[in-house]
Amino acid sequence: MRILSITNLTPLPANSGARLRVFNILRRIAERHEVHLACHLWDPEEEAVVAELEKHFTRVAGGRVHRRPCVRLIPEMLRCMGKGRPPELALWRSPELTAGIRRIVSETRFDIVHAEEYFMAPYLDLLPRGYPAKRAVTFHNIGFDQRRTFPGITGNPLLKAWYAGNARLLEFWEPRLGASADLCITVSERDRSFLLKKNPALKVEVITNGADTKAYRFLEPPPNGSRAVLFVGDMRYEPSVDAAGYFVHEILPLVRRAIPGLEFWIVGREPAREVLDLRADGVHVTGAVPDVRPYYERCFASVVPLRAGGGTRLKILEAMALGRPIVSTSIGAVGLDAADGEHLAIADRPEEFAARVADVFREPEKARSMTERARRFVESRYDWDDLAAKQLRAYERLFDDNLG
Repeated sequence: MRILSITNLTPLPANSGARLRVFNILRRIAERHEVHLACHLWDPEEEAVVAELEKHFTRVAGGRVHRRPCVRLIPEMLRCMGKGRPPELALWRSPELTAGIRRIVSETRFDIVHAEEYFMAPYLDLLPRGYPAKRAVTFHNIGFDQRRTFPGITGNPLLKAWYAGNARLLEFWEPRLGASADLCITVSERDRSFLLKKNPALKVEVITNGADTKAYRFLEPPPNGSRAVLFVGDMRYEPSVDAAGYFVHEILPLVRRAIPGLEFWIVGREPAREVLDLRADGVHVTGAVPDVRPYYERCFASVVPLRAGGGTRLKILEAMALGRPIVSTSIGAVGLDAADGEHLAIADRPEEFAARVADVFREPEKARSMTERARRFVESRYDWDDLAAKQLRAYERLFDDNLG
């Protein structure tokens, strides 16, 4: 098969959830089939990544996204809304990538063209009329479900109104987008049910997020009685920005009553100003790192204090694979089949969250048992090898339909 995958981010460096998913699944499929990539390039430095990606994939085409002030995007955003599409689609558009995709599909007959993330799906419109490829879209989260949670993390009434309106528009548009594809992929059964409730005729497969259980060995507890916890994420993503501040201001002081001197490490790319301002008194902000494993090695536990968002958290699966106990909110653990008290600890109120973090330090043997169960859980349900094989089987069914 020949497959064209259209992605918002270059799959390398694999330092975010979307990149980890795309790279780990597609590089395995590329061992057996032709996989071509068409990627946004958000920064000039990413052009150097193309050569590295060409070691794994048949062809890689990148297109720069030129960041523009929002005010200059207003006409294009209004045109999107006039077509019943969410206005933010105007942010994810590259004339260079548009030209690249047109050139690629004119030169190569693909069997499958796959848009990773709903806001990349408009690029599927570039396929010529009658082009034989099957179309697939992965919903890394269900946008209308995700946006419904955003008003709760802002006090700005204009932003609250924007998020609420955006959620309603996505609720109208996403099921219609799904109907234009031959295959929809979601990352959880919960997300699948959201789409099917809106349009029962959709063809939806669940291919969860995962972890590399071969590369991520189970770590021993850090030496010397570590008093540190870790939060990993994309630190420009609004829910992650809110989560970092929520933990520092409302949870960390409570934990320190029981665990004096507890340190908090915030690891993730492009931290927002609000995150950088948290640095003080044992709170560390790293920015992007080449490998997260050294930070897991130095920290005793992982926390996921999210109060908004959607999809499923790759970082929870990563922490499970690495053998670190996890304390998460319900939203942070949404979409996973992990059980509270068996694979991780779940708490939503600051006092309860702080108590669960303190318990991890006070009861290390209990925490160790939980991490061992979590590791087995990830190995059996969320290994990238198995997930890539499942996506390949979905492709093969589409390919067989084409032959038929």
